[in-house]
Amino acid sequence: MYMWTSNGFPIDELKYVLEKVEISKSFTLCLEKNDDFESGFVRFSMDELTIYQAFWITNETFLAMDCARIKMEGNKNLPIRDFVSQWLSSRNNRFEWLKMSRNWEQLDWNDGFEPMKWNPAIRGRNFQISPIHRVDCEKGIDFLREDGLLATVVQRYDLILFVVWHKRFQPEADNLDLDFW
Repeated sequence: MYMWTSNGFPIDELKYVLEKVEISKSFTLCLEKNDDFESGFVRFSMDELTIYQAFWITNETFLAMDCARIKMEGNKNLPIRDFVSQWLSSRNNRFEWLKMSRNWEQLDWNDGFEPMKWNPAIRGRNFQISPIHRVDCEKGIDFLREDGLLATVVQRYDLILFVVWHKRFQPEADNLDLDFW
């Protein structure tokens, strides 16, 4: 499902869709910045969620997202450390990646985590994020879950990515274009 809103789109109808419509595959929402729009808790459970202008996403909604792939732009300061911590202590095998606008908060991954530097013997350098794009994870911070699933956080000046290596070596990704956003 794709939704592009404009000034003429009634807020009540948007809230109805967010709160009542069940979507299992893919949902893309492009919402114009609207200071009057507020939303409480919304449960997202689908394969792919994309939200442009995610200023309205609450911490509670963010931490409850049960999606395989999540992309958010224009989000406010969301608790990425809590999201990673929650994944590390879970048995969630569905999650693949999160890509979101980076806030300028300095994140200390040593506090409460056991981060590791990239080791080319443990995982590949490139993560395939789409059929035509890859993410260079060489400078990422790795985390190993108790069940052996490996994840990486990559911070760039404008975004943060959290990827899970269901397949640790992806040579097919090496020739793909770099994902810049």
